[in-house]
Amino acid sequence: MVVQVLAVLLIIVNVGDVTASFRKQMVDTGHTITGLYWNGDENDQAISAWASYVVYRMVGIPGSNPANPGANCSVPNGCKGVNITFAITSGNELLVLGHAVVQP
Repeated sequence: MVVQVLAVLLIIVNVGDVTASFRKQMVDTGHTITGLYWNGDENDQAISAWASYVVYRMVGIPGSNPANPGANCSVPNGCKGVNITFAITSGNELLVLGHAVVQP
């Protein structure tokens, strides 16, 4: 039996005028990118762009020389894809939850 390891990507986008709070929550051995995104009408494009960028950084593109191959997979080609989950929240209320798997 061959086990294919997938990396994990979680994107959380908070919209509205309410602060999201995730007290006492922890991600072990992860990488966090925080920032501000002002155009809430384009969340779909922003999530797609973030996911595309991070997937590339995590698994690289087969046959090319990515800048940071295997960033979250320990070694280049360490992961066979990425399990992506994204959430859009307003404060602590979940508005949208989505999931995709990318296997280059």
